[in-house]
Amino acid sequence: MTNLKENINFLKVKSRKKTIESILEIHKESDDICIDYDKKSITYKELYKMINILSGLFNKMMLHRVILYMKNSPDFIVAYFALIKANITVIPLNTTLSVNELEDSYRFCNADLILIDEIDLNKKFSTDINYTSINQVRNFNIKMEGIYINTYDKKYDIILRTSGSTSNPKYVCFSEEKVMSNVIANIKALNITNNDIIYILLPMAFSYCMHAMVLSHLYVGAKLVIKTTTVLSQKQFYKIINEKHITSLGTVPQQLKQYMINDRYHENHLKKIFIGGDFAFKSFRKKVLSFFPDSDIYYTYGMTEAGPRISNCKCNLNNIDNESVGKALEGVIIELRDEYEEKINDINIEGEVVIKSSSIMCGYLKNNNMTNKVIRDGYLFTGDIGYFNEKKDLVLTGRKKNIVKLNGILIHLEHIEEILQKCESVEEVMVEKLEENNLIAYVVIKKNTDDTNLVNKLKLLCEEKLGKIETPKIIKIVDQLPKTSNGKIKRKK
Repeated sequence: MTNLKENINFLKVKSRKKTIESILEIHKESDDICIDYDKKSITYKELYKMINILSGLFNKMMLHRVILYMKNSPDFIVAYFALIKANITVIPLNTTLSVNELEDSYRFCNADLILIDEIDLNKKFSTDINYTSINQVRNFNIKMEGIYINTYDKKYDIILRTSGSTSNPKYVCFSEEKVMSNVIANIKALNITNNDIIYILLPMAFSYCMHAMVLSHLYVGAKLVIKTTTVLSQKQFYKIINEKHITSLGTVPQQLKQYMINDRYHENHLKKIFIGGDFAFKSFRKKVLSFFPDSDIYYTYGMTEAGPRISNCKCNLNNIDNESVGKALEGVIIELRDEYEEKINDINIEGEVVIKSSSIMCGYLKNNNMTNKVIRDGYLFTGDIGYFNEKKDLVLTGRKKNIVKLNGILIHLEHIEEILQKCESVEEVMVEKLEENNLIAYVVIKKNTDDTNLVNKLKLLCEEKLGKIETPKIIKIVDQLPKTSNGKIKRKK
């Protein structure tokens, strides 16, 4: 293994150029395994060589913006770094997007090319769409003659597609320096070291996975474990954890739930679990700690526009009742603002979360109006609502757009959802306001659950914990909830 002390000193070198390309430079002669992929492994030295070769080929193609539409794999990482090294703007997109959504993104972003997996070459693209596979690039088996290439000055290094919670896509722009600022702060906050072996489960097209997990762990010389199969049974999941000696896992609540069904996890390989991407209610936190009693659970708060990480809270059996998202990462300022945008200084007073850091996005592509709405006076207005507790830790209570008024009273929809989640039969829930000034709850129940009288049971639970005003008038059992492309519950605009 590369010396840990050397890595720590390396992080402190202020003169070092903080670029994504430089992440692997310190490890370029290392024979340590960088990526464990199915039955293959790649060393840092091999990865660095692969990136240099592909980057040289990209340079010959004279591209400006390339969409990376590939599944999690070593090739995804190689292509990502190679594009950056070739001074090409990279636009990672989740492979769950439809062909129409992909083509819309291509045209909106003025992309030159879509880089796809070999197995996806049979996709039916329109005639104006340029696409190829990474192996065709390696064989230089692509004719660029006659292909229109955008000729504009490069302004951004990375463009990320985000749909928030309404599937109304926005394209978030970053420079390398902004990404690296968040990566370095993230490493320190999550205590990431070169001894870590992290299991990559989330799509690399999302900043939570690529920036906070992949880049952060590569920076310190850790090992990534990537599997072609992302939908695993509980037995398969823990088999991989044990056989590969996984120490760290980055996940979201909905993904982790499917691996906490039966018996408690007893092995002690898994030391750190990073959970982000959505609200983690107290009941869920307690279940995680009971299932992984030997692990430290890091509840992370962030959003794509922030780079993505904002704060982090480390939980274990010693602080099982902690419901905060902790304190800000180094270099991040968190404030709360009231409805008049005045700063709130008192504890336990709710306000909108606003942040300032060197990691905040450059802006939304082709949408200055939206950019100016969310970034004002150097602060990013997140749209999240929360308060600071007695320890000055941030506690999130909901989204600004998910606060509704009923009979003159402000209601947090997430708070009602949390109460409904306390019922053991409930898998997922979404509460919305109806036009006739009432609430409706859409409930997905767990498999093999008897739903007899469940609706009445849930209404009684709400009335007991919340009162009649906040109790949904209608509770509807559904097979599934609508989701955005990144797996979040999709609410009405």
